[in-house]
Amino acid sequence: ISQNQFAEFSARRYTSNTPTPPPFIPLKPDHPVRVALGSLGLPDDDQNGRLSDLILVQLNQAQGLEFVERQSLQAVLRELNLNQSGLIRAKDAVRAGKLLKADWFLLGTQAKIKDVNSIVIRVVDARTGIMRDAGVFSGDKPPDQLAGDIATFIHESRQSAASAKTVLFLAIGSFEDLSMNNRQAEFP
Repeated sequence: ISQNQFAEFSARRYTSNTPTPPPFIPLKPDHPVRVALGSLGLPDDDQNGRLSDLILVQLNQAQGLEFVERQSLQAVLRELNLNQSGLIRAKDAVRAGKLLKADWFLLGTQAKIKDVNSIVIRVVDARTGIMRDAGVFSGDKPPDQLAGDIATFIHESRQSAASAKTVLFLAIGSFEDLSMNNRQAEFP
């Protein structure tokens, strides 16, 4: 079998049986989204707490957003034997989201991109574990500016959630051939 024949076979075989991801169901603009702020990727919990507080101040009057109290989040995480920095897996976010009655989690991780300290922020649907939005922010900014940038990002995410626009994210990583045989070992 040639590579072209294999590609044609794969396209026919998997196109009809491969489930397509469900589209995002648009959120009504008047329906408030309940957001839980998890760890935002800063080195310690005090810094994460201060940045969360600054973000909350920025979004205090934002239409369509409600926030989970930090003490409630801490209590649920203790119950699940997690801490804020441990809340990064989708299944943990879904379990915590059910207990908190949260719609979204805001989670972050630190990254160094071209010698710049950065924070990668993700909006995760707490009901499904699916990432709704992502953004990269400079971690070298003063906390009030960083909080303003993240608050703007959250506000824009909420506004775009009211549209039926589907966002597609691509996972990048290494893949390993776990098949029973290696008949197509040369196939990339």
